[in-house]
Amino acid sequence: MTKIITIANKKGGVGKTTTTFHLACTLAMKGLKTCMIDTDYNQANLSQCFFNDEELPKDHLGEVILERIEIEDAVYQVRENLWLVPINDSNGEEVETRWNSVRMREFLLKKKIDRIKKNFDVILIDTPPTNTLVQDNALMAANGFIIVVKPSYFSNRGLDKMLRSAEQSLEENPDLEFLGILFNEYNQRQKGNYKRKQLDIIRNSGNPVFDTILRVDVRLDQGAAEKKSIHDYPVGEGENGKADFLSIYDEIKEKIG
Repeated sequence: MTKIITIANKKGGVGKTTTTFHLACTLAMKGLKTCMIDTDYNQANLSQCFFNDEELPKDHLGEVILERIEIEDAVYQVRENLWLVPINDSNGEEVETRWNSVRMREFLLKKKIDRIKKNFDVILIDTPPTNTLVQDNALMAANGFIIVVKPSYFSNRGLDKMLRSAEQSLEENPDLEFLGILFNEYNQRQKGNYKRKQLDIIRNSGNPVFDTILRVDVRLDQGAAEKKSIHDYPVGEGENGKADFLSIYDEIKEKIG
């Protein structure tokens, strides 16, 4: 069965898109047929990890939502074992109006993904932080979700909001599993114990938490901007990022089988 994983948080700036990008590249590198779906029709940041603004495809998820094309026409192979359903932020308002007006709107994304899921081992859905409808769609379409957080007070508050929002999806989608909280951008060299305290608060919350902590590595943000996976860098560059994403791959593989 295809594992469909939504990457989410109600708080912006926690690194969801960068995490989705490098995780997808890692899964593909390990031989899993992986498809990413960019649902952020206002920013299209995940799509920009593969296409420059002027290169963003005209056939994209927004056109699928608008019923102008089928989702099969918006799937692009971007690397070996890696595909993307991009989005273009040029018609975001039109897409939002359509998404809000259709019947059974919470299941719109699921209906589209169901058409292509048999072609992949893993599908990763990258979500915007502030659009509840899109996040709800992504959770109803998924059978697993990961909440990415930074070890900070405000990120923890976003986590609380995300957990409350996910409760209803867990009730309505019997296939949905909370895979865990993934710590991101942890600076182990930073003085003081503030961030460690924030980590401990979440670890002691009773929610599932990944053992892997994604450490700060300049090559992660740089790679996403330069359309390079962390694994594309030569030996001696991005070593923390490489090790961390291989570690989270092992954890996810164990969880999904």
